[in-house]
Amino acid sequence: MYRLFVICERVTEQRVMDQKRQILRTCKIATERLEQLKTEVAKEFYPGRDVSEDISAQEPTADASSEIIPDSLTEKEISKHTKYDPPNRTAVDILDTLRQKLAVKSNRLKRYRKSRKRREDNALFTKNEKLFYQRLQQSVNDTSGLPPRKEEVEKFWRSIWSEKVIYNETATRITREEQRMLEVPEMQHVEITEEDITQAVYKFFCLRSSLFYTNQWRRALLPSYATPN
Repeated sequence: MYRLFVICERVTEQRVMDQKRQILRTCKIATERLEQLKTEVAKEFYPGRDVSEDISAQEPTADASSEIIPDSLTEKEISKHTKYDPPNRTAVDILDTLRQKLAVKSNRLKRYRKSRKRREDNALFTKNEKLFYQRLQQSVNDTSGLPPRKEEVEKFWRSIWSEKVIYNETATRITREEQRMLEVPEMQHVEITEEDITQAVYKFFCLRSSLFYTNQWRRALLPSYATPN
């Protein structure tokens, strides 16, 4: 436990800020390097031509992206994938960001519905236990669909009971169980008399009366608001 605490203590706020600064610097360098490569390739294919204006014209603008993105989405929702990534520039990046945000929100909604269903079941079990088990049985045996027809029922059970099935009576497991049962001693015959029944009934009534008086004594000690109906 002490070693784990020491490892967690090393992650300081300054270290996180340094890593963030390094990631942003790397992204900026990668973007600048990409622009430099574009300029070099354009100069190689188009010598003697100012390609800086052409490259800037090819960059996606806000008007171009608005043709693909619905008006209901704000710029904050589509501008960046995460706060550590560079801004989205293409429609593929924007769609990927929206797809992942939708997956996160759908999972959050599933967890909320599951938690709410659990709270409702706990409250129903506390208030009305019988109704809770009835609803639980209804959810297991869903009868909302149409019942099968008479011909379908007859066909189903006829395929089970009408066809003759041949079993392997010389299977190894059957022989093994027969050999094991030969070693089991036979149960002795026990004759039950009328006197045995009388004694058993007398013991039962004695136990029942003792439990009844015990319950009455316990109920008398309980306060009025805790006495069950």
